[in-house]
Amino acid sequence: MSTDEFQDVARVVSRSWVARALDGGIGAVRSSAVQSFWARAFGRVSHQLGGASTEARVRLAGVLLLTTTVTHRLLLELVPAFLRPAAPQLLRVEVVLASLVLVFGAPWLGRAWPGSRVRRIFGTWLS
Repeated sequence: MSTDEFQDVARVVSRSWVARALDGGIGAVRSSAVQSFWARAFGRVSHQLGGASTEARVRLAGVLLLTTTVTHRLLLELVPAFLRPAAPQLLRVEVVLASLVLVFGAPWLGRAWPGSRVRRIFGTWLS
């Protein structure tokens, strides 16, 4: 297929009632999400974190990761054994270790971040 044929297909699909309904639904969700409680709360938190040091943000990421891992494990205990997802135990251990590295290694990670390869890959999005 040539590029023109793809554009023709895109034009036909975009004019369909399914695409228009999806576009309207997405627009409604997008406009209401901006005004939602969670969007405002996230905006306040990100504004407050803007003044925090790199070390504090790295440590907070580690604490949040550790908290979610422990909470997930505790919530799984409420689910009957035969219905629990079969996540490998080693994965849980790796996530806990990664979060502990973030918490305790925050000063070193904060100093290494400006020259890191990961920062160059993701650009300023993670800065």
